Parts: sequence; structure tokens; C-alpha cells
Amino acid sequence: MESEKVQGADASNNRTQNNPVARQDMYEQQQRSAATETAIIQSLIPDLIQQAIIVTDLEGTIIYWNSYATALYGWMHEEVIG
Repeated sequence: MESEKVQGADASNNRTQNNPVARQDMYEQQQRSAATETAIIQSLIPDLIQQAIIVTDLEGTIIYWNSYATALYGWMHEEVIG
């Protein structure tokens, strides 16, 4: 009985490996999952640092302002972005 389950899983796995469309779908799903994890981690990092972080673009326009910058300078995020 146990060997039948393993053989069934192997057969299913072989069908996926031999199907380029299924492989591409699986690859794209893994890429989306990795991108989502990266975005979540990156969104948490600035407030974990516990320091004021201010990011500007090349023209000097503020594009990111965290809560510690607000605490330090007294300006709200909405007041400084842009």
C-alpha cells in the first residue's frame, strides 16, 4: 500500500517535470511567492531599525519617511512626502 502511494506521487511528479507548461507555471508561482516574501520583509525592516530613515529620489524629493523620522523631526509622513 505504501509503495503504491510513492509510485503515484512519482508518476505525478514525472508528469510535471515532463510538461514544460506545468514547469513554467510552477516556476512563476515560486517567483511570485519569493517576491511577496521579499516585499513583506522589506516593509518591516525600516521600523525594526528604530532609527529615522528618510529616502529621497535623485532630485532630492522625499519618497520615504518612517515613524522614527516623525518622532525625531516632528513632521508627519503626509507633510514631507513629495
